[in-house]
Amino acid sequence: MPVQIAIYGLYGFHNGLRMEVCPEVWEQINELSLLRIEGACYEVRGLFQHGAAHYLNVRLCPNPHLYRPEAELVHLARA
Repeated sequence: MPVQIAIYGLYGFHNGLRMEVCPEVWEQINELSLLRIEGACYEVRGLFQHGAAHYLNVRLCPNPHLYRPEAELVHLARA
């Protein structure tokens, strides 16, 4: 069953972005992850779950290969 997530801090998405991801992708995401969303890279600043709702706070990371080369890059795409 897909996991509903809300992502805040995305450039150009002032009210956040809501999307569904498979549970395996959600389990890959942690505070050391970098996310590729809409062609931009973001670092995870915080993630939490409240009941069935999942939330991510992110910050734009323009040079991920220089900033955190050891971080795992997770690609997220809107359906």
